Amino acid sequence: MLLASLASEPDKHGSFWDHRQRIKTSNNDFFHVDYKYHSRDGTTSSKGLVVIVHGLQSNSNSSLSVDMGRAYIRQGFDCACINFRGCSGVPNAGLRAYHLGFTDDLKQYLSLLNSGVEKPPPIFVSGFSLGANVVLKAWGELGMSAYEDYNVYGAAVCGAPFENERNVNCVQKAGFNKLVYNGSLLKSLKTTALNQLERYPDSEEAQLLCYDEIANSEEISAFENAVIAPLFGFEDNIDYYRKTDCVQFLDRIRVPTIVINAADDPFFDPNFFPFDKGCTSKEGREKRSAVRLVRTKYGGHLGYMFHQREDDTREQEGRDEVSFMPGELSRFIQHVWERRTSLMKR
Repeated sequence: MLLASLASEPDKHGSFWDHRQRIKTSNNDFFHVDYKYHSRDGTTSSKGLVVIVHGLQSNSNSSLSVDMGRAYIRQGFDCACINFRGCSGVPNAGLRAYHLGFTDDLKQYLSLLNSGVEKPPPIFVSGFSLGANVVLKAWGELGMSAYEDYNVYGAAVCGAPFENERNVNCVQKAGFNKLVYNGSLLKSLKTTALNQLERYPDSEEAQLLCYDEIANSEEISAFENAVIAPLFGFEDNIDYYRKTDCVQFLDRIRVPTIVINAADDPFFDPNFFPFDKGCTSKEGREKRSAVRLVRTKYGGHLGYMFHQREDDTREQEGRDEVSFMPGELSRFIQHVWERRTSLMKR
């Protein structure tokens, strides 16, 4: 069974995933990876492994992660979902967790998948929202190394936050946006950060933070100034946005990648989309690029993740339903896999 030897802990945090693996990091922290197998009993081999990278304050058991997992399992792949540090239901062992451009854990995990394996499986990666930014930035950093050293054949992401220096104004806009980001998400971020600060008050990391500044943060940008910037070495939230923005890494991506965003995403600047970075221009002209950028008219921020097709009969057939966007992403991965298989037969 693909990767069975890596998944050492039964998943006790949800009914979808089969196993959980705890991976220790170089700074004595850890993160969890949850696995779902195409064939639980090992009777049918899979086409490869799809690694899912979730969004801000999400995890492997979110509806989005599970729906994406179902889509890839249906296409014949095994799945793994990386839980960012502190997101798996178990507090991490330090104050540094993750951010928009934190690619360390993804790269470590990919390296682990390829270490000591004579013939590693084809690896594909899929992410949404913050996770999409992490994936695109990682592929840009790695270039051809993503394929040559990590055995990554393709990626499919949605809700990628291009140009966060622009987007921060949308996120903090009064009304629904501010309610979501500066309400529930900010509350969750602050609670996690303050709990960790109380757990490790004497650590070197704790000396970089101010409890009151975190507690009094009323906007995401203020939290990023109070926590993300000092912990990860950014000057401030603007420096953080500029250095982690995935747009600047798109030209360096060398593995087939699709990015699907919605024009009506309330959290993103509607006047910006990097069509010039993809293989098809805004006018429809084809050019050389490993990245296909797609912008749908509607969909909101991942809203179409839950939309069913009008001709969908799976409910009547008693099968797990897969929403529109996970289905689209999984079809792209299937296409890349078929193309790879075809080339290998020549």
